[in-house]
Amino acid sequence: MEGKGPSITKVLPFLTTGKKEIIAVTYYETDIKVSRQVGGSTQGVTNRELVTVTVPVQAKDDHEVNFSSSESDTVDPINPIMKKGQNAVIVFGNTGTISSDESVVFYITDNEGVKTIKGDAIGPIKDEISLVVKPLLPMILAQNQFPVLAYLDESTEDDTTGANQETTTEDDETEGDPRLGVTYFIEDGILTFSANDSVEANSLSIKRNQPYALMDMVSNEIGTTTLSYQMGGFDGSTSITSHTTDPSKIYLAFPKNILTNSNSLATVQLLDSAGNPVYAKKDIQVKLVSNDESILKTLQELTIKSGEYFNTFELETMNEGKIELALLSEDFALSKYEINVVDISPILTLDLLGTMNWNERIEAKLSIGIPEIKTSLSGFQVEWITEGGEVKSMEEMTNNEGIAMLNIVANGKDTVSITAKVSGNGFSSSTLTKTATILNMPITEDVIVEESPEFELDMMTLMLIIIPVAVGGALFF
Repeated sequence: MEGKGPSITKVLPFLTTGKKEIIAVTYYETDIKVSRQVGGSTQGVTNRELVTVTVPVQAKDDHEVNFSSSESDTVDPINPIMKKGQNAVIVFGNTGTISSDESVVFYITDNEGVKTIKGDAIGPIKDEISLVVKPLLPMILAQNQFPVLAYLDESTEDDTTGANQETTTEDDETEGDPRLGVTYFIEDGILTFSANDSVEANSLSIKRNQPYALMDMVSNEIGTTTLSYQMGGFDGSTSITSHTTDPSKIYLAFPKNILTNSNSLATVQLLDSAGNPVYAKKDIQVKLVSNDESILKTLQELTIKSGEYFNTFELETMNEGKIELALLSEDFALSKYEINVVDISPILTLDLLGTMNWNERIEAKLSIGIPEIKTSLSGFQVEWITEGGEVKSMEEMTNNEGIAMLNIVANGKDTVSITAKVSGNGFSSSTLTKTATILNMPITEDVIVEESPEFELDMMTLMLIIIPVAVGGALFF
């Protein structure tokens, strides 16, 4: 069957690439009524009925099928030519670079009039596109050239608010809109930059359908600056931070809390603008000034030699308090650091274990704690002072748990007194005393001693006693 229709159009999803794309297929077919046999025959007459069937229609001659679109910025259909004898033709369209919020409506004119059908354009939506300009280097050196990338990025409002959230499942990834992300430039334009003393940037011409644009900028000075840019209906800003490999600041590393009456080490270090250690290219003199030398004393000056990047020195503390230590050096900004000097004494616990009976062993357990700071509890010196018993053993140094033991036998008085004095490790000394009453002391009876009468011997009486004895001795001889 030949003719100029009627036409049937099947629309295909298409990408808005800015190029010619297939958007539909059009073919001819029509409905006709035909007579067909139904069952057998009656008295020599065949039983028939009229039915409607769809049959293809071939083009009677070459002719153009008229196509138009409701969104010409999205797609501009190219009228297809149906060749003589053909039944179907592929429809192309010149696509734009953006899609519309609404479906595209195609209008097709054939021998029956104008027909409409909706199409599905896949591409970025202009209101959801942003212009991005950012450096390609994570670290930019001042007084040097660095590359910059410019591109268009499509993201929905949900994507923007949740950009920092991680996707952890494959289902979440597959459900994402595939058209979102980096997209081609949708129009010709010139990328321009606002004036900036820190960065030199020239304007750049960009063509439609260009995937991205590369350009070079020059950093003029150390620091962070915000560079504004615009192109067509797009604008934005980017933060650019420039660093140097030369020493740019002096850093003091020291303990957060320093104990009184102690010596602590501190370090002066050279850093570049990115905060990385850097070697001195010449000898650098650093002056140190404490605003209260009654709390902390230190060197007045030190030198970081060429080829080195740090130097250490001692902080000598006397009293509790907060001081400010200033570091001054030529070509460097003044640095000030607050140092906290604390006076901390160990907290002592003394437990007496045992029956507390006379002539039995009593165990004294000393425990120390320092809740203000985290530090080792071992190595504290313990001085024991006892009264009322005999010491059998004692530990004069705390162990890793901060414990020291003493054993004493109560065999003297009816009370035993134990005193522990703890010192060392830079802490103030602490003292704790505990007294125990001894049970089951032995009972002793009083013994009465009679005193014999005293008598005195004078010299005369003594001589009278001695003389007879001498006379008697002579008689025997």
